[in-house]
Amino acid sequence: MISTAVVGLWGTGICLIYIRTGFVAAEFSPKLWMKLIIVTALTMNAMVIGAYVMPVMNRFSDRPVLAIPVKYRLPMAVSAATSVFCWFTALALGSMAMLKVQPWNTLAPVIAIEYAVGLLIAISVALWARVPDDCVPAPREANVGMREAEAAMRKA
Repeated sequence: MISTAVVGLWGTGICLIYIRTGFVAAEFSPKLWMKLIIVTALTMNAMVIGAYVMPVMNRFSDRPVLAIPVKYRLPMAVSAATSVFCWFTALALGSMAMLKVQPWNTLAPVIAIEYAVGLLIAISVALWARVPDDCVPAPREANVGMREAEAAMRKA
């Protein structure tokens, strides 16, 4: 489903680029180049989500995200920050008319700072936010033993 959306995103984008520029690179504005970079990053991040984030979420489906071990949670936070950054930046580039005429020396630093701040926030949350211990379930193997012990206690 998501891969279909990404293909649609690229398909419509390439059609619009052809209509507006005829694929003449000299006609590409800094805003258009930035959009291409952002959508490429978004596409690559979607692959990371499918290959890494979703399997980790499935593996730890019995616990809150903040209870997932940091070594798994940190790459997930980077992927989440990248996703949010890409979607909001694409939205801003597409909807703000004033960005249409901005030169590289304005667009590049603003977008780089935006990504750096988002990444810093996501990494900070991944490293320092904690879930109370009573909200974290025991490992699945331990739960099986606990259920058997509880059943034995009820019979006694």
